[in-house]
Amino acid sequence: MPTGGANTVTLLVISGKLSIPALGSLIIRGRVPHPRLAERARTPDPDGFRLALLQAVTFNVVIGNADAHSKNYSVMIDRDGSVSLAPIYDAAPVMYLDPAFKGTGHVINGKTGIDTIDVEDLIAEVTSWGMGERRAAAAVRSCMERVYSSVGRVALASETEQVRSNLERLWIRRSWPTAS
Repeated sequence: MPTGGANTVTLLVISGKLSIPALGSLIIRGRVPHPRLAERARTPDPDGFRLALLQAVTFNVVIGNADAHSKNYSVMIDRDGSVSLAPIYDAAPVMYLDPAFKGTGHVINGKTGIDTIDVEDLIAEVTSWGMGERRAAAAVRSCMERVYSSVGRVALASETEQVRSNLERLWIRRSWPTAS
């Protein structure tokens, strides 16, 4: 998959539970420029990768993306084997459009329901990946605050206006942070 420059990256999909060890069980999509690329995959900044993944998972929970299954969290592997998280794609506030869709698509601290996941669950999940608890707490809260402050600035189509009020109700019920 071209990245816009001369380098080509291969899009890989994280399989199973979202975790750093899952990088060892990547499913390759597309042609691999080097047959042992997956074996050479590494990240020069594992903590940065965990942080990016935590922010993506937190964002998907907060916006009610009930289609955020593990195959929607992808990594890019450069020719030299360096790994980075791909930008978020295929994200929609599905749960806020239809409350029947509440699943996370993967397990977060033993839970799979968006409406049952709280700040502590996100923190516990990422600490199981190896991130420190204080850093995880700050990252989750910061991500939630950024999403919350952005929601009011996003124009919604008239048929989707209930998204904002549904998000607000869940935010209050879950006691998610709104601002520092």
